[in-house]
Amino acid sequence: MIPTGTTISVDPASNICQTNIKILGVTFNPPWSYAEAIALLSDRTLPFEDLITGTYPVRKADAALDALSGDVVKLVLSGE
Repeated sequence: MIPTGTTISVDPASNICQTNIKILGVTFNPPWSYAEAIALLSDRTLPFEDLITGTYPVRKADAALDALSGDVVKLVLSGE
């Protein structure tokens, strides 16, 4: 994770277009929501492992992607 306030240099032509990558922002949460999320995650009594719907080895990533069309909360790709 890049710390808040960090500046990076990007050449759109070579760093984005030529490598065919997309940059996508992933949150619209207000800043105070992060502190609430960390507090929630620190509560070890909540069964967060129940959110993991399935685990797939990396070599079966295609099967994991196929599973996303179903009733999935979170899939994990392992290095196996």
